[in-house]
Amino acid sequence: MKKSFVLLLTLVILFSGTACYAQKEILKEKDQVHFTEKVLYGDKAVVEGVTVEMKAEYSSNLYWDSTYVIGAEPKEETEYRFYPWDYSTNAYSYSGSMDFVVDCTDTVGLGYDYQGDENYYGLHAAMKELYDQTEPGTENSITVYMKDYVDYYTFGLSLHLPENSENKTADYYRYTYLWKYEVLEEIAQLEKQGSNKEEVEQMKAYLADLETFQEFFKIPVLDKEVYTLAMSKDSEGNIIGIADSHMHGGSGTGEIEIPEAPNVAGADSFGFRVFSAFDDGDCYFTFDPHTYNEQLVDVSQIPGGYGIYHFTYNEKDGSIDLDDLKMVYPLDVNSKWESMQLDASGKNLLLLTLDEEKYYLSVIDRETMTLVDKFNLGNSESYLSHWSYEDYLVICGENLMVFPMDENGRYFQAFSVNTESINEKITPNTENDGIFRTYSKYDWNGETLLVASNIQYYDEDYGRALFTCDFYLAAIDETGLLYYGEYNSTLDEPCRPNDEYESPVNVRWK
Repeated sequence: MKKSFVLLLTLVILFSGTACYAQKEILKEKDQVHFTEKVLYGDKAVVEGVTVEMKAEYSSNLYWDSTYVIGAEPKEETEYRFYPWDYSTNAYSYSGSMDFVVDCTDTVGLGYDYQGDENYYGLHAAMKELYDQTEPGTENSITVYMKDYVDYYTFGLSLHLPENSENKTADYYRYTYLWKYEVLEEIAQLEKQGSNKEEVEQMKAYLADLETFQEFFKIPVLDKEVYTLAMSKDSEGNIIGIADSHMHGGSGTGEIEIPEAPNVAGADSFGFRVFSAFDDGDCYFTFDPHTYNEQLVDVSQIPGGYGIYHFTYNEKDGSIDLDDLKMVYPLDVNSKWESMQLDASGKNLLLLTLDEEKYYLSVIDRETMTLVDKFNLGNSESYLSHWSYEDYLVICGENLMVFPMDENGRYFQAFSVNTESINEKITPNTENDGIFRTYSKYDWNGETLLVASNIQYYDEDYGRALFTCDFYLAAIDETGLLYYGEYNSTLDEPCRPNDEYESPVNVRWK
């Protein structure tokens, strides 16, 4: 099929008018997608009747939606679509995101212009001092402490609300990491032009929300957040290079060497690492209160204290309402955050934390904002992944665990099987260590868990793992692995899984 695909797409590009005829005549096998089964472990009878769905595409013109039903005589069906133009299924889903990015320590945008008399901010103010101290034809450097320039960490706001192909929410905050001084400059320019009043109002609304967040989350600057700044000038006094260094590394542009990192005992830094969850007009979020050196920042000035915070947003126009911004659930500052999300039922917040080298899952009832369960998920040496479905959770770390939801909406642990004991029984044809991956899909029938995903291979030309249109299927219960098989598709490269979907592979019981 591969040569036919290439020929067809060449015809599409050269003369799309005849391509419709060509794709019909050349690819008489176009809808005959087949899978070759390889049983690598266990009894296939365990998965009798299991259905796997695979969505694939080639060059945004050819699409296949295949269904494979496992059995002694497997059933295969494929829905095929051809478009003589580039076509997108637009089958995306974006759950939303939020971030605070510290701006007072910005070094990327320092720039070369320090001749004006305007009020410089943060490291820009420090660089202005260095500019005034550097003679023409020389290079100079200074070591500065952020606390000498700002009292509290200020930050830019990046907020993107949930959207999907059926209900696209207006993305009011389209300015990613836009900082306060940039907003003020843009407002001034727009007002000077006297045009685009709607954009001016939007920028002012952004600025008001940004100032509300900054006033709410007042974190004092660390005593030892320290930077070395360097500058070089030509004989006429023009800047020809700037650079900086800090405990994380350094950067520079122009004719200058990046200076040595500041030699300050106990040097540290802080940056907000925000975790957020959005649903039905509610945003829940928190941040990691630890510094780079795992010390705690001072959170005592946050109204209500440290915890999970909440505000509402308008799903139709994408605006947010910070009048009700508040702390809704207290948290232990000593916990180390892994993730926060709403479960698929929308009833609970799921918090994954690391405490004393153990992973924990905390389940918080969304209606009452109270803790209803906390589960020990095992040691911290294993990478932790989790998947939420309407009435159960799958968590994979040291152990593979399933947590069904009972009739009262409470989770309970159905089984826990050592992950290594599963992977050592098979040699999966996948570039990941094992069969439990971010894009894996699951189905639970009350006793046995199915897991399926695309098979990957390592492409030397790309230097990375690439997905194929082949898939694997495994079945696991409380005793361990029951079945593992791989299914190779006749859709060879350069066809690929249609990753516009949340997952191009889905699996379900009969």
